[in-house]
Amino acid sequence: MISRLIKNPANSVFASHFLVFARFGIVGATTAAVYFLVMWATDSILSFNHIAVISVASLFPKIVSMVGIFPSWGVSDSVFSFNFKYITVVSVAYIVSTIFHYLANRHFTFGAVKDRHQNQIIRYLVMWTINYLITIVVVGFCVEQFQFSPYIGVCISVAFTMFIGYFLARYWVFKV
Repeated sequence: MISRLIKNPANSVFASHFLVFARFGIVGATTAAVYFLVMWATDSILSFNHIAVISVASLFPKIVSMVGIFPSWGVSDSVFSFNFKYITVVSVAYIVSTIFHYLANRHFTFGAVKDRHQNQIIRYLVMWTINYLITIVVVGFCVEQFQFSPYIGVCISVAFTMFIGYFLARYWVFKV
């Protein structure tokens, strides 16, 4: 029965996409696990013993005040109260997990090991940048507008980046 379905060209294309997309999904799920593990670890490290997190609120006004430029202008910490901790956590997790994602897709999903890394990496970095910007925008919007956890924002961003990533990876990065 299955061999008869695959002989039909339309079904063959579907089967081809289905199997590759299934492997892409397995890699994606594993990448998500790596992502959340790194996100949790980075958050734990940055929160450990109140380690200073890069924050405009904590750095900029104090540095500028030491130089003596803004004190007379009345610039206070509240003007620069945006905290970049969740962006730092998301960024570190994104970088580590996409290295895993690239290697797993290259070897497991698309089997594109014959092509040179150099060509694939350049195209992957373009795809990575597009997906990273989408992720940061979606996470930022979810955290700032809806007061969601960054973890929820990341889950929502996956819906936006999954299909874009699949088609760019299949037809442009790894050219399968």
